[in-house]
Amino acid sequence: MRVAELWRYPVKSLGGERVTSVAVDERGVAGDRIWALTDTEGGIASGKTTRRFRALPGLMRHRSHLDGDEPVITLADGRSARAGSPELDAVVAAISPPGWSLQREASIRHFDAGAVHVVTTATLATLSAAAGEPVGVERLRPNILLDTGHDAPFPEGEWLGRTLRIGNVELSIVDRTVRCVMVGHGQARLEPRPKLLKTIGRANQASAGVYADVIAPGTVNQADLAHIS
Repeated sequence: MRVAELWRYPVKSLGGERVTSVAVDERGVAGDRIWALTDTEGGIASGKTTRRFRALPGLMRHRSHLDGDEPVITLADGRSARAGSPELDAVVAAISPPGWSLQREASIRHFDAGAVHVVTTATLATLSAAAGEPVGVERLRPNILLDTGHDAPFPEGEWLGRTLRIGNVELSIVDRTVRCVMVGHGQARLEPRPKLLKTIGRANQASAGVYADVIAPGTVNQADLAHIS
């Protein structure tokens, strides 16, 4: 296999940025979901409501990227602001209720589950066939997209308990990724597809991709070879 694409999402539940290289540490991909919009009680902005998360509409139509170590939020209308800048409050207010703010992760991680999210091109091809239209990688929001070189359905689902090696990085595959309604939400360049979650449910019991924990940190580059053992 080979690394086809690398992604990170500096602000949780906003659109992310495609990059050509990422540092991977014990926490996961450096800078990934390290920031979040939060309410006064510590609730985290998301596309769904749970004990920790608070659903806010339209979040993924806005994007974030890193400028050095600081996130920049770019709204769907083109306005943007860097963390710590005078413009940030207005940008945050445009996409969240009064009293919300942009906060860096503290003792509790912002991740839903595993540290690194991995999806294969085979899974995207299988879902595209089932949906009758292309399912872009942005729908599943992985950190690492692996090109398997074939279209066998959902191969990563067979990797539980195994080790994925990419260069000097080693990842322990710990769980399948059970999808939620966010896969069908509209994004900057994607229209809403509310039926996509049901499609994934029928095709693979609502699972697509896997979560991994970091065994050995290092750097992953686009086009690196990957091996599962």
